[in-house]
Amino acid sequence: MIGGVEAAVGRFAARWTDAAQRRPLLTLAACLVLAVLALFHAARHLGVNADTDAMLSSELPFRRQQAQLETAFPGLEDTLALLVEASTPGRAARAADALAARLAAQPERFRHVFVPGGGAFFERNGLLYLELEDLEELADRLAAAQPFLAELSRDSSLASLLGLLERAVRESESESFTAVDLVGAFDGIAGVLDGDAATPPAFAWEAWALGSDLDVWSRRRLVLAQPVLEFATLQAAQPALQAIRAAVRELHAQEPGLRVRVTGDPALSAEELALVERQAGWAGIVAFGLVAGLLTLGLRSFRTVLALLATLACGLAWTLGFAALAVGHLNLISVAFAVLFIGLGVDFGIHFSMRYRELRAAGEGCPEALRASAGQVGGSLVLCALTTAIGFYAFVPTDYAGVAELGVIAGTAMFLSLAATLSLLPALLSLAPGAGRGTIPAGSLLVTWMPSLPLRRPRVVLGAALLAAAVAVAMLPQVRFDANPLHVRDPNAESVRAMQDLLDEGDTVPWTVELVAGDLAEAEALVRRLDRLEPVERAISLRDFVPQQQDEKLEVLRDVALFLGPIAPRARGRSDPEPARLALASLHQALASRRAEPDVPARLEASLRRLQDATSDARERLTRSADPAAEVQRLEALLLGDLPDWLARLDRALHATPVRLADLPEPLRRRYLAPDGRARVQVFPGEDASRPEVLERFVDAVQAEVPDAAGSAVSIVESARAIVRALRRALAGALVAITLLLLALWRSVRDTLLVLAPLLLAALLTAAGSVVLDLPFNFADVIVLPLLLGIGVDSGIHLVHRHRERVPTDRDVLHTSTARAVLFSAFTTIASFGSLAFSTHRGMASLGQLLTLGVALTLLANLLVLPALLTGLRRPPARSR
Repeated sequence: MIGGVEAAVGRFAARWTDAAQRRPLLTLAACLVLAVLALFHAARHLGVNADTDAMLSSELPFRRQQAQLETAFPGLEDTLALLVEASTPGRAARAADALAARLAAQPERFRHVFVPGGGAFFERNGLLYLELEDLEELADRLAAAQPFLAELSRDSSLASLLGLLERAVRESESESFTAVDLVGAFDGIAGVLDGDAATPPAFAWEAWALGSDLDVWSRRRLVLAQPVLEFATLQAAQPALQAIRAAVRELHAQEPGLRVRVTGDPALSAEELALVERQAGWAGIVAFGLVAGLLTLGLRSFRTVLALLATLACGLAWTLGFAALAVGHLNLISVAFAVLFIGLGVDFGIHFSMRYRELRAAGEGCPEALRASAGQVGGSLVLCALTTAIGFYAFVPTDYAGVAELGVIAGTAMFLSLAATLSLLPALLSLAPGAGRGTIPAGSLLVTWMPSLPLRRPRVVLGAALLAAAVAVAMLPQVRFDANPLHVRDPNAESVRAMQDLLDEGDTVPWTVELVAGDLAEAEALVRRLDRLEPVERAISLRDFVPQQQDEKLEVLRDVALFLGPIAPRARGRSDPEPARLALASLHQALASRRAEPDVPARLEASLRRLQDATSDARERLTRSADPAAEVQRLEALLLGDLPDWLARLDRALHATPVRLADLPEPLRRRYLAPDGRARVQVFPGEDASRPEVLERFVDAVQAEVPDAAGSAVSIVESARAIVRALRRALAGALVAITLLLLALWRSVRDTLLVLAPLLLAALLTAAGSVVLDLPFNFADVIVLPLLLGIGVDSGIHLVHRHRERVPTDRDVLHTSTARAVLFSAFTTIASFGSLAFSTHRGMASLGQLLTLGVALTLLANLLVLPALLTGLRRPPARSR
């Protein structure tokens, strides 16, 4: 016999439904008016909070420490990182400085702009930051290249350069030739002359002089810009990003090969929010369409499906109005609540409609069937609304504010959906009384889907379930949380790829630990302590920007300046193609007639062969060119265009002066020394920071020395820990609340355990499935397990409720409308959540994938394990005396 509370709730639901169907037009009008008012209120008052920092409570210790750091050093907060790439290091440096100047001239868009290693100070004193051994090696290379550079200073034409190369080729056969001097030049110049390259790179004189390979990082510079963010809009950083794009377009006219990519938290959030907004909208449309198709298949009544969809849309409108009233905004997670609502809110209507159809097929009239449907399923519907809401509300008391807001909105949405189901749906059905007359044939495919195994072999099913649970428990230690915030974003987004490049290859790792010392002396002591830690690559304070061994280095620079002499190239006039043609022919002849020597290094031989092929291509292009002078001018720009600028910068760097702490540029000082004397210490990880376990070990090591550490690395690690704590609390809270609720209403430990056992099995299997499918939990999908408790318990409630109604002996619970409703409710939920699984946003996709997996496993548990429990524990009939 159904419990007294549940029966009373059923009677109340029957009276509510009866009132709605007696005055259907009034009910319909009232529901529509409320929906319109809710949408109007949402349109005016429902904003968007795009501040990702607000996703976690500001009272968490690491959030307070980060706030203190940003108060002392305001230029560090919400910074954009601009990766400036050009064909040569010199061009990248010039472009970075020019871009920074353009952005700094817009204070309404950017608070601070800083170029690490850029500006006049580092241009003049940059060589002092080399190690003494590297500086001495540079001096040796410049000494060897002095005749080469002196000739180009006198005549910086293409013919002069080719003539110097020809001389070097002929000298390469002599014993006095030093291969290392010009191999890099041969390779670089061959790359420019090579006809196979669609856009040949300019020759990088600076890289050749330093003896370094021209890899991608030598052609990159970093610009740090702190934008003015407008959090009241969805795209808080959009005005600043538009200003950056406009500045880059202006620079492209001066440097056509320039490439600028923007990353950093504001850019990552901007791209993520745009993607989530776009794909969440499409996911909602797809979910609605899939749900409509499944409802048509399950209900076989077009008018009933229309009534259900109208009820669903009305409940969604009410929820939007509630969100505007109770929360006032959506965040990055709650913006996708519509998809969750579509998948879950329709369940109430499915169970109501299935029972309604069953009663109509048994001969009941429309009013009686509606009243009886509400009375029979109303109690379980209310209980399911409570348990599903608990799954959402479980996050409200936690520190994960972003999901807590989703919990408030989606949890309340369950009650609004229930209200619409008991009001609008019966009103619409009463206006179309013939909607539920049809019946599903007994031999239809739907019925054959219902498995008979748990009824025929309950012990086999239960044994398999116990074995699966044991395997899942054994796999629980492998369940992991992926703390890398990039792994929840679209991997093809520009900001994500740029950030990954910084983490993989850059010298300026963006994920660091930041400390605030009382003064500079304390900061230097911290640096010495932290440098000894194994996970730390280096720690720096402002003092580390004062070069070491300056006397020795300045002496080397004076010697280089003395033997190089004046090295400023003269301005070139109009290019004459004939000397260049003759020089190309002579160089090619020298290369072709060169004897192969066995003792010549292999690398030199390869460079010379490549240069020979390249000169042949260049001669042919010059001969076929309609404008030979323009072709020569193009080659001169690529080969010699950077030479004047580099030589001018080299001349300034050779005349460096001693650097003291007070000489450091003010923008740099502001980033490491606060006006009140507090000093910043920046700590870099020694390994790949994109690996969560490495970042966690790095943060733990620093926090063991300095507990009040802050910075991006600390924020990532501590955010993950706070979210995992929130998950555990929400999971435990949801389980306890649902158990107590069932016990209070049913007053039966047996029935409560019957509902919870398949649910816990499904949760265990979902966690194990995340290991098997390599779907770790992350910042976006931690809500899955608590939510599955709320969702999954609904099916068990309906089945146990129907079983307690004393299903006739010739029909088991699997061959009732309740089981069919459970099946189609699960299918509509899977279809709705599955629409998220194909998102390119990895967080949204993982949420959809785990929810789809969990709901599917919950369905199997409820349709296999629960019937087996009901069959296996069924009491035998009492013997008559």
